[in-house]
Amino acid sequence: MPIRILGLYWKSYIDFFDDLNVKLDNWKYVSSLPKRYKEYIKENNIKDHNNNWLYYVDEFCQDSLRDIYFDKDCKVSEIIIRRSDDDVRDYENNNYTYQKIVDGRLVDVPLARTSYNRRFPQYYVDIEQIYIFYHRAALIACETIQSMTGMRLSESNIIKFGALIDENGWVGVKSKLFKYAGEGGVEEWWAASPYIKIVFSKVRGLAKALFNVEEDELDYLYIKTDARHFITHRKFRLMKTQRNSEKVMNWTERNNIYITEEDTEEFWKLNPNIAEPEYVESVIYPGAKWPVTPHQFRRSIAVHVRRLELVTMRQLASHLKHLGKTLADWYSDGSTESSMLTGKISSAFAKELERADLERAATMAMKFQNGNNLFGRGGEILEKQKHVDSKLKTYQSYQQAKSLAKRRKSKLVSLGNGMYCMNGTECDFKAVSQSANCRPDCENLVADKDSIPIWKRRYEKFRLLYLQSIEDGKPEASREFFRLEMESYKQALEFYGIIL
Repeated sequence: MPIRILGLYWKSYIDFFDDLNVKLDNWKYVSSLPKRYKEYIKENNIKDHNNNWLYYVDEFCQDSLRDIYFDKDCKVSEIIIRRSDDDVRDYENNNYTYQKIVDGRLVDVPLARTSYNRRFPQYYVDIEQIYIFYHRAALIACETIQSMTGMRLSESNIIKFGALIDENGWVGVKSKLFKYAGEGGVEEWWAASPYIKIVFSKVRGLAKALFNVEEDELDYLYIKTDARHFITHRKFRLMKTQRNSEKVMNWTERNNIYITEEDTEEFWKLNPNIAEPEYVESVIYPGAKWPVTPHQFRRSIAVHVRRLELVTMRQLASHLKHLGKTLADWYSDGSTESSMLTGKISSAFAKELERADLERAATMAMKFQNGNNLFGRGGEILEKQKHVDSKLKTYQSYQQAKSLAKRRKSKLVSLGNGMYCMNGTECDFKAVSQSANCRPDCENLVADKDSIPIWKRRYEKFRLLYLQSIEDGKPEASREFFRLEMESYKQALEFYGIIL
């Protein structure tokens, strides 16, 4: 999915939990009502019937439910129903009506006389709404974790409360990988955004009160523990129905996640070789809802990380930390701190990232192979191949370019400065610390005008550093480093007629 769409999904999940303000005393009271009601009917030897529930709520719960209803700073107030004074009065006078569709019209219908023997509490809560309140929070929690880690749906469905990892600034989530794994699965560790800690904290408070367990016991429960089954049978089990927020809450429309013209352009730029393009065009177009699927999050994270060059494979394998609300904050580049977590990165995500890396390399290779006015000696060589037989070209097709990258032959690799190396896996300067080391006359160096904004920013950055180094009286070597960097970007810009 385009980066703007990915950001909107992240924002929608963050907004949900930022808005999920729950006063635990209120939630404890409401979530304990089903259990207390069962104790009441058992003590009085009466049946579990709706009439008895209405009586119980009316007789014993009105003051507390009223207080919760008017506590609008608490999200639990939304599941308390308040009947108006007029409705209560009409019911007491046997004049109550309710609205019903009759012959296609909404009309007021008198309540049947036999119904007036029931209690009519002014403040009321439906037991089903208690289940739904928790289930939706658990559902969105697991989806949030999935969207911010790249887990598969099957792995996010079985996250337990004790799965959060928070060590020395490194935030992660433990889950079980079952695909291609042996019996019982394999434990996987996923890097996650620090916001995940808020998600765990909020849903953990709901679960602790609802299931009435101690903190250490809660660690072993699934976030998606079935509240309805627990209250009915006093037994823990995973929810059987694993619906997503799109089906349950119409999430994309509810959060106004619609496709723009820019989104479609970015999508096709990122997916030029997608299968079934006709079908994709029928669902991805300006004005349409984004057709979200669970797998898209891991795929999108991997693609954008590689596209924006936010992390190298080595850095990812070493340490993932400090993930933020925007993609630019997702992966910090340069952390080599010692940690027991080093290397404990999900193999599933690493494979997805590698796949995205190969596709990115092949896409950029074909862009340059078919490009015009390319910078660098490598670019000149590619342009000379434009009219020769495809078998004589460096990159003959997308699939061949991808195969070369996979076999580490002529793999196009970004140098991180707007320039690319066609021999990136073997180049002596693949870890570029000084752009000036990569000469334009190198037969593997290539770039195009799309890099102009990068070069402008870098030129200005090193120009200011160079002037500051002179003003501060820095050693000659430091000043020369900044000058050479500045000159390398100036040379690239002048190639495209930009004189600074």
